[in-house]
Amino acid sequence: MSKALIHIVDDDPLFGKSIKKILQVNKYENVVLFKNGEDCVQELHKKPKLVILDFSLETLNGLDVLRLIKKTNRNTKVVFLTSLDENKELQERCEKEGAEGFFHKDQEGIEELITWMKKNISSGFFSFFN
Repeated sequence: MSKALIHIVDDDPLFGKSIKKILQVNKYENVVLFKNGEDCVQELHKKPKLVILDFSLETLNGLDVLRLIKKTNRNTKVVFLTSLDENKELQERCEKEGAEGFFHKDQEGIEELITWMKKNISSGFFSFFN
């Protein structure tokens, strides 16, 4: 069971709640859901270990939110969970700004995200900080 603080930013409330539930089932118990990037940015002082971002958000897009997160707390890991079709240029821009993963909003992408989280959030040296 991981106590690491995880933020999810998704403007689709049903999808956001579904991802939160999936994470909780996978033993990530400290998950907070935000409907927009602004609300998430206001809570960065709580130092989440991971932010899972949708790219297409109403006011601040995912890249804007990523930049603000990395400006505030470089140690926060950021991954994208998006329905955008694969766009290598967009992925490269996000990775250049500090994103550590880009997953598609489908069953396969969610499974890949959970696998990535188990490797990067719940194990090894990083887990001592949870």
